Amino acid sequence: MATIESHVIESWVKQLRQANELDRLSATSEIVVRTRGAVRTRGVRVAATAQAPSDALQQAVTALQREQSPDVRREVVLALGQIGGAGEATPLAEIASSDSDPTVRATAVEALSKIGGAEALEALRQSALRDGHEIVRARAVAALGELAMAAKQSREAPDPVIKVLGEVRDTDRSLYVRDIVLETLAALQ
Repeated sequence: MATIESHVIESWVKQLRQANELDRLSATSEIVVRTRGAVRTRGVRVAATAQAPSDALQQAVTALQREQSPDVRREVVLALGQIGGAGEATPLAEIASSDSDPTVRATAVEALSKIGGAEALEALRQSALRDGHEIVRARAVAALGELAMAAKQSREAPDPVIKVLGEVRDTDRSLYVRDIVLETLAALQ
């Protein structure tokens, strides 16, 4: 399979910005299917900034589940986080719990904090309590803190998030993660 050069990606981006939803879906699919490496990574990034419809990005997530490059998988996660709709929580939650690369999982938990909602909260809870990598748990705690702060600013009770943070504080084996929990709880006072 031949790879596509950057100037072709730029042409697709132009199409994405000017096209209707069906054409955007087609152009995004071309980026995912016909490119490799850094060009694919950049293509996914620009597809997101061109505000491709979430159906197109869901198709990208599906196509990239077999993707070996963590850089490309991270770009898909970032794209889903940029769109920020509740529909993106499910694929992000899946990535946060099952991707083989901890940096991709950590990026997924950060993206979940931008989306919010019950599904994002549960996925963040699972990552904070169960992920095997300290950095993923730490980022999940930070993301939970962002959700709690957003709830507090909108005059909603951040109690569900505070409860999860208490669970992590009481059970995490990492001093680093527990320190982040304590800092987050102090910032919420």
